[in-house]
Amino acid sequence: MKKILIVSMLILIGLTQLFAFFFENPANLVVSGNAVLFSMDAYQVDPYVYKIAWQQRSDNLCGELGYTIDSNYSEGLVNYKLSDTKSNYGMNLNIRVIPWGENYVKVDVGGKVADATDVSASFAVYNITLYASKTSDAVLPNFVGGIEYKFNNNFGMGFDIGNFGTNILKFSFSALVMNFEALGNLKVSYSPLYRLSDGNVFNVVEGSSNLRISNFIIKLSGFYNFNGSIATEQYLRNQYGLTFSIGVGL
Repeated sequence: MKKILIVSMLILIGLTQLFAFFFENPANLVVSGNAVLFSMDAYQVDPYVYKIAWQQRSDNLCGELGYTIDSNYSEGLVNYKLSDTKSNYGMNLNIRVIPWGENYVKVDVGGKVADATDVSASFAVYNITLYASKTSDAVLPNFVGGIEYKFNNNFGMGFDIGNFGTNILKFSFSALVMNFEALGNLKVSYSPLYRLSDGNVFNVVEGSSNLRISNFIIKLSGFYNFNGSIATEQYLRNQYGLTFSIGVGL
């Protein structure tokens, strides 16, 4: 049977201007054949988000063409993601097409470096604005860097640091479980968010897992903020969120 997309979620950060949205380092896109992927993001406050994508591979290049829309039909995005599995870099181009007349074009870039067989580093910059019809859409990019250490083929640990705008720093301390038959990868993280303006710390737990069943892969990810919903802070207004993805190899 054909294998399908296996995306390793090394970094979970906010998409566009909201902490609640999940996003991936584009360098982590690994496709072994043609596949169709459907995903749904559900949140405490914000609208649900749905995505349908086509994924394909040619030699070392893995690609994805997708369309994302929220449950209110208020925002729609077309994205094109490309990664090079040999050079370990990737990019993701996002174009907002809904609402019409309020378009933007943003790009995410990322890469990975293997310093040794058991140590790897990753970096990514998200939401680099190439064009925005509204000034408010040209926000400060999110910068993320991380390091991962593998004790063996099954267990590891990681550390990430990144930003949300100019006011919030995010630190993540992760435990990794890998390559256990149907359970492809499991990652659990404690992620304190430090707000620079007043010194408050918000305690967030995140998790992600991949389940492999025949030529299907099912992915679950989620977060929970133990400090509750912070309505005045756009990155923290959702206390919890969950994403569910299913891919089918063709």
